[in-house]
Amino acid sequence: MKYLKTDIMCNYKYIEEDSRGEKQIFSCCLENYFSLLASVTHEKYVLPIDKNGYCIFHSEDIEWKRRNNYDYWMQTLFKFLSLVDKGAIDYEHNGWKEFDLRGIRWLTSYEEGEESVILLDRLNYQSDMYLFFQGGIFYDAVRIRNCKSPETETDLSLCKFFGSVSVTDTTLKCISFDNSLFQNGLDIGKCVFVQDAAFYSMEVAGELCIASTVFKGPVNFSFSVFNTTIWMLNGVNFEMNTDFSSCVFNGAMEIENVTFGVGTTFKNAAFNDFCDFIECEYYEDMIFESENLENRMFNKSIRFNLNEDDMHGCFHFQNVNFFKIVEKDRKLLLKLQKDSKTIIGSGCIKYRVQSPVAMIKTDSINQNIIEELTYSFSKYFFHSSGFNLGVEFLEKRIDQISLFYFTDEDIELDTFLERLSFWGSKYWTFPSDVSELQFERSEAAVAKLDDYVSKSMSIGKIAVRSMCGYWNEMDTSLLFKAIPGTEDEETKINELIKLNATKIIMQIQNLNVHNGQVNILENAKDINIQQTVYTVPVEIMKSLELLIGKLSKEEIGELEEHVRVLSPDSGVQEKESLKEKVLGFMNRHGIAVAQSMTASCIYEGLRILLG
Repeated sequence: MKYLKTDIMCNYKYIEEDSRGEKQIFSCCLENYFSLLASVTHEKYVLPIDKNGYCIFHSEDIEWKRRNNYDYWMQTLFKFLSLVDKGAIDYEHNGWKEFDLRGIRWLTSYEEGEESVILLDRLNYQSDMYLFFQGGIFYDAVRIRNCKSPETETDLSLCKFFGSVSVTDTTLKCISFDNSLFQNGLDIGKCVFVQDAAFYSMEVAGELCIASTVFKGPVNFSFSVFNTTIWMLNGVNFEMNTDFSSCVFNGAMEIENVTFGVGTTFKNAAFNDFCDFIECEYYEDMIFESENLENRMFNKSIRFNLNEDDMHGCFHFQNVNFFKIVEKDRKLLLKLQKDSKTIIGSGCIKYRVQSPVAMIKTDSINQNIIEELTYSFSKYFFHSSGFNLGVEFLEKRIDQISLFYFTDEDIELDTFLERLSFWGSKYWTFPSDVSELQFERSEAAVAKLDDYVSKSMSIGKIAVRSMCGYWNEMDTSLLFKAIPGTEDEETKINELIKLNATKIIMQIQNLNVHNGQVNILENAKDINIQQTVYTVPVEIMKSLELLIGKLSKEEIGELEEHVRVLSPDSGVQEKESLKEKVLGFMNRHGIAVAQSMTASCIYEGLRILLG
């Protein structure tokens, strides 16, 4: 049966976007419903219209609605729905028993003690009803109870609930509270939802309590904000997928005796208060992962009260505050890694305290320098302060690395960060000359020497990279994001790189000679090797010339013999053999050269010097 038209029309319009982003405008349908009812009851129904042209259901004038017997009209509306359900009124829209109740401003129909209550008990339908309550405003408490409607779909999305809301002793096919606002809590108890239950992007002030309820279909809580306590108790059963991704839990959570079925995700969620999972069963995977390195998910203590027998799936952790999990559960989760019942991925904070994550935008060419220096700093920190310091790299991409420092020492976070800053500044202090270092047989002296050598070698590499265009002052600033330091120290390091590059290189060369190492000028840009053209840095040439000048005639003759053996027609095997001979000769005679220099490059440099 089509709608029956009436002379009186409500001005209310409902606007929504379709899947293509195009706006659709819907008019009030309620007058048509009452016309259909009149055709069966043979009574006349004339909906009151306020001064703005809105019917008694859509009017915003609450006092006017009460004066015009709003409660009578609401009961009559539910009488119409009941007659449709029983087949007394032949009605279908879009092939469904689909009813447009959108945008209604609902008032109380019942006094419960001192509380005014809007009763929706009349949702007790047996046919396949689809009720659109979208965009409704409920000024008083709402009670949906004792409804046994396994074929009814109830859409309460985009609604505002100013009073408390409870759904109890009810069976519904589907229910949706998507994008709804609850100012006084939501209580769901002793319910069965046969198919979907949607709680997407809700905002709940007041408690959320779910108890003794079975969700047979998928459940979606994603992007919701809960500002107070959450209770899930007494046999709540999520039989299918449950999605809590990107939820914000600002209140404490107690989840007790809950069954998580096919799979549950808390991806990108934020637990800003305490959370207890007590005597729960996990039949599939539990996902606790964050895509954002700065969102650590667990911001307060988390207790799982885990029993291995209750874990039938796998717990996944990534980019979370793993240390916020209570010690007993944390140890079990770590233990279960070997049985693949736990996956602890990258970015998990597994330590007592740790620094904020430093995300450094730099290309892969310079990442190894930063990595070297952070490990060097961690050793320096231990030698200087006596406290253990570790460094963990969360990610290494072609254009970015992310890292943090950590310790398991019993130390407050603020104190830890203060010490990082203090010893970071000390780390960047260089002696004016290597002779200032104490060469003595003591553990402390050796530690200082090790710190100096490793730091100097890295700075030497930076100096060469600077000369070759691979390093600039911005790169130094990024380095200071990795290792704490002041602007003054940053300036000094830049000056050291620019003005003393050659001196640093020579110092490191001399140190390398003493240590019997060949380790300088890795990846130097200006060692340009093309088919038959080879360019060697001026500093290397001068260094080679100086050191060759100290050789005896016999030694020079031996070197010349090696150099002259090489020819453009030499085979690969011959060149590799010669390389080893030349490098061996130079090592034996204290001549430091670039580790990355090819035999051909060495040959060209020596050929020029030896004539």
